[in-house]
Amino acid sequence: MKRKTIRGWAAVLACSMLLSGCSYLSLAGEPDKKEADFKPPISSTDAKLIVRDHGQGLYASKRYNVQKLRAALQTFPKNLKAEEIYGRLLALLGENYAEYEEQFTKLENPQYKATLLRLKSEAEPTALKDVTKPKMKENVVILLDASGMMVGMMNGESKMALARQAIKQFAAKLPKETKVALLLYGQTGSEQTKNQAPSCGNVETAYQLSAYDANRFDQALNGAQPAGGIPLALAIKQTARAFSEKPGATGKNRIYIVSGGSDTCGGNPVAEVKQLHKSNPQTIVNIIGLSLDEKSRQTLDSAAIAGGGTFVPVMDEQGLKEAFSRFAGELDAENENWYTKTLQAINQQYTSDNQKLDETYQSMDARVTLEDRHLNEALDDLYRMKKIDLNHWRDTGDLLDERWYNLRTYAKQRYSDVGGKLDQEWVAQNDEVNRLWVENGGEIAELKRISHMTVSLPNPKLNLRYGTPIIARMPRVIRSPE
Repeated sequence: MKRKTIRGWAAVLACSMLLSGCSYLSLAGEPDKKEADFKPPISSTDAKLIVRDHGQGLYASKRYNVQKLRAALQTFPKNLKAEEIYGRLLALLGENYAEYEEQFTKLENPQYKATLLRLKSEAEPTALKDVTKPKMKENVVILLDASGMMVGMMNGESKMALARQAIKQFAAKLPKETKVALLLYGQTGSEQTKNQAPSCGNVETAYQLSAYDANRFDQALNGAQPAGGIPLALAIKQTARAFSEKPGATGKNRIYIVSGGSDTCGGNPVAEVKQLHKSNPQTIVNIIGLSLDEKSRQTLDSAAIAGGGTFVPVMDEQGLKEAFSRFAGELDAENENWYTKTLQAINQQYTSDNQKLDETYQSMDARVTLEDRHLNEALDDLYRMKKIDLNHWRDTGDLLDERWYNLRTYAKQRYSDVGGKLDQEWVAQNDEVNRLWVENGGEIAELKRISHMTVSLPNPKLNLRYGTPIIARMPRVIRSPE
């Protein structure tokens, strides 16, 4: 290894003395790297050429090393022309900008129309007007554990108090067409084993399956007083009967169980959920467990899986709120019509594309700035090493300034052009969705409401799409030696 290193440095010195037949990378002098491993950047100040070139300097980016760089600068011969100095500095420190141009090119062809056509095709052949309203009503049944386990505390409040609050907020946000029911289980007797008999046979329908009425629902919910054991299996079984016996209880059924433990009355919640889901595949069972022991967690997790739903264990108030927020979001998605889904999908793509565009511009601008600093520091070092005189320092500096200015201007222009295409395509496809909505009988009130969805626009601090000029560089000054 030592011999190989000496031979590498000898080659560098030979190139320096002969001044012929050696590439910039050889002159840069990296003894432990093969020349074939690195392709020097194009020696140009034309930004359009630079961003399409895949070359990169030997000490660019993460390979930057001041000691090795200065050793390489020492090998520079004197009397080089400014263009030669510029090329050799790029071979050492020039950055690769091709990835940014590739990202700009990708972003300037947004896929909003493809999204519209895909969702439109999913709505056909039943015709768009048949899907401008929800396809199926939702029936929501909330099973609340009213056993003695709900007396336990979380965040300084009882589990029951926190559950009531979260359920109230959840029910208030249900879609208007949704019917809701509230069942309480375990609120008689005592949680002690010998006194659980009354509660093990007690499941109370506190709010019949019907449209949501805030006053009646809150009154029913406030009546839940934790007391006895946990007849969870019986509650699930009774819920199945409620769906089959209640007139008009057709559509997709969702059960939300909020429990402080698993069944303590000898029942099998998993078996009951399996039977329920088998008899009515449209029924989904979701379970929220409050500060459960490991055995209860496993049982309720298995029950939720059997019911095609989700089990969410929570340990505090925030976790409880997040669980219900998640379930509310799923319900909203189920009840969205074609028009809403399409607009939201396009808006999400537009927001994501703008974020990527911002990140691409900012990252490229940061790389240009870093490269410029490294190149100018190296140029100053050459002057202090007496490798170049003041005139060559100035002439080479002018080339570096031109490179810096052209790259930053190019990045700004690409940001502006691509952003304009995103804006134009987003508006065009929103207009097309609105046209289809009205054409197929959509109501104007709904059109206005959904058309004014909030969309995250590009970072206003950049202010680049509105012509902010690149500030001219201050007069060139040599840094003080370190």
